[in-house]
Amino acid sequence: MSTNQPETPASIDDLYYARGEDVDNNRPVFTGDVFAAADPSEQKEPGAAFIIVQHPCALRVGGVELVDPVLVAQISQVQGTRSNWAKESIRQMPLPDLFLDGQHYAAKFTDLALVTRADIGGRERVAILSQHGVNLLLQRWVHHNSRVVVPTMTYNEQTTGEFEEADLAAEWCAERGPDGVAEFHDWIRTTDAGASATRQKLLRNPQSRATVRRAMNAELRRLRAQP
Repeated sequence: MSTNQPETPASIDDLYYARGEDVDNNRPVFTGDVFAAADPSEQKEPGAAFIIVQHPCALRVGGVELVDPVLVAQISQVQGTRSNWAKESIRQMPLPDLFLDGQHYAAKFTDLALVTRADIGGRERVAILSQHGVNLLLQRWVHHNSRVVVPTMTYNEQTTGEFEEADLAAEWCAERGPDGVAEFHDWIRTTDAGASATRQKLLRNPQSRATVRRAMNAELRRLRAQP
């Protein structure tokens, strides 16, 4: 049995990438995204909001369209969050101050659901987990299902490229509009002249990310200049 313990974020800010008005809807739907209740008046009722628990590589068909349905964990309000997450219930992912109201919430791994692509599209995205937050979610989700604790840095090696890709996609689509989704998909999966890997694969290497971003900025300038 693993001797590792579930890890604890350094702070609430370490857990979240964006909440509330800071959420960028140009960003592709990603693991750890939280969606609000369909009826805002039911927002804090058990099961009204949910978090996506599927790995980012299992979220899309052909790299663009969300799979249908998507596996999510329902969110409920809880009494509090322990300072040491190793002492939290194995059955949940703490989400303190999720709605910026000072209250404590948790995603319940014993309360799962399959939601349709249309249902996700019709709801407000209210939070995006940080890279570390996504890794913590995957750590606790796998721990719940296997009783094995995998260090978050191991997950980081598997998700960091996808997280960076989502950021670049958000920037691309902010400029290019709804049609930018498929456009970016094609561009990021292309290999530059003289390169040994696609731009998407290069994102997995921290040393190559600046090169990919520079290439994207150049491509957007080129597209901007077109009549």
